Amino acid sequence: RFGADRLSLIVNDLLDISKIEAGKTELRKTLVDVEAWLRPTLAGFLNLAREKAITLRSTFPGDPVRLYIDPEKMTQVMTNLLSNAYKFTPEGGAITVEVSARPEEVEIGVRDTGPGISKENMKKLFQKFVQVGRTAGPGYRGTGLGLAISKGFVEVHGGKIGVESDLGRGSRFTFTLPILRDEALFQEYVGDGLREALDRESPLAVVWMEAGGNGACGEEASAFFADIAPRLHGFLKATVRALSDGGKCVALVMDEKDDKGISSRREPLWEAVRKAVGLLREQGSGRLTVKAGISAYPDEADTAEKLLTKARERSQEI
Repeated sequence: RFGADRLSLIVNDLLDISKIEAGKTELRKTLVDVEAWLRPTLAGFLNLAREKAITLRSTFPGDPVRLYIDPEKMTQVMTNLLSNAYKFTPEGGAITVEVSARPEEVEIGVRDTGPGISKENMKKLFQKFVQVGRTAGPGYRGTGLGLAISKGFVEVHGGKIGVESDLGRGSRFTFTLPILRDEALFQEYVGDGLREALDRESPLAVVWMEAGGNGACGEEASAFFADIAPRLHGFLKATVRALSDGGKCVALVMDEKDDKGISSRREPLWEAVRKAVGLLREQGSGRLTVKAGISAYPDEADTAEKLLTKARERSQEI
């Protein structure tokens, strides 16, 4: 069993690094709360820490912070950094995960009380197949690809990764991830959908929705839009997914390859939006006023910015 797991690890790491180097890393991004995303990973390391009498601490910002990331890829980064910290931290030591929010980015740090890393080794840490000369704890040696993969995953998210260390005084690995708000968030989301549509040679519809009115709070609007994608999917023979942030939402409707394009079926799509909103109102969100607009690629626009702008310009109350 150990041999099979080891082989699987090597194969997966080689696949990841080859995709990174070819610029073909596939991301499945979604909007996540940073603390809610990290807590399960930290909980998974708690029992390991107890086995070595290691203290595992974590600090988070006072206010919730959300990131638009591929949670699976970034969990792989966190798992790698925590695994390294655990491996090199002696019994009775400590590992601290520090999350801090800045206006434009979040910084996540993993600090250990291990032997530290020499300046010479720090220069090559993020290269492929590099295993620095720290004295490891129990367990087998890794593939030497973990930090190179972590660097690739962080950078493809628009972030940076680095390390600070002094011999005999431990190490601190940090990485940053950009905070996207409102316009930038939705524009990147539509851009991701547009790249997928290009790969699939598929038309794409962008549905812009905005809710408010009668003192409705952002939480009610968020809950309203959380169920919009499956509702739309129920009325359409197409792939539908949505991203909502407060009282705003963008749904992407990706049809099968069709020479007519999505714009030729604007009325059925608009009717599906009306039906979905109507059903959700019946479930208790009748106070909300909802506006919606639709744009289509490639018929009407060919960039994320233009698709969003056109959908907003066409917005009308439902």
